[in-house]
Amino acid sequence: MNGTYVAGDLVAHNGAVWQAGWWTKGEEPGTTGEWGVWKKVSDSGCSVDKPVTPEPTPPPSGEHPLYQAGKSYKEGDIVMGKDEQLYQCKPWPNSGWCSNPNYEPAVSVFWQDAWNKL
Repeated sequence: MNGTYVAGDLVAHNGAVWQAGWWTKGEEPGTTGEWGVWKKVSDSGCSVDKPVTPEPTPPPSGEHPLYQAGKSYKEGDIVMGKDEQLYQCKPWPNSGWCSNPNYEPAVSVFWQDAWNKL
């Protein structure tokens, strides 16, 4: 794979469809392991249809905790950002970034890679 790919890009490779989890260049799908950049999304390499991205879950009524850097967050968790808005942790593979302070909602320039604003 000689191209440059960003999060969400899909490629057909060796009879399967793979999705990039983040920016990558020169990494071959299927060789980066379970925690690598490429995730297999289909066993059929004939089609590169984008998978359906679920809509964010509407926030339930009640209080939500403030985001805490380093706290363990999982897909679907809802927190309040420093801007007093609610954010929901995205599904895998992006959910792995929700605990990282470099993706803090409303603060980091990268927050949209890990969180949906509700």
